[in-house]
Amino acid sequence: MTIEKAMKILKTVDGIECRFPGYTTALGIAVQALEKQVPKKMHLGTAWGVCPTCDRIVETIQFFKPSYCPHCGQAVIWEE
Repeated sequence: MTIEKAMKILKTVDGIECRFPGYTTALGIAVQALEKQVPKKMHLGTAWGVCPTCDRIVETIQFFKPSYCPHCGQAVIWEE
């Protein structure tokens, strides 16, 4: 199962009444965590990028480009 398919299923279940307290809140948190696993393109500068989720600067370190934003955990792609 792909992350996208899992998110679609969880979003359709979200909001359904359940007898367990906190169930809907937990589902929402799970969907947010899954959404961060889907890589998004960075807004690129010369030696840095801006995270598309939290809009904070992510710097490269000697040609190393992190695959996740260190501020919010969003998976990122450094392609132009």
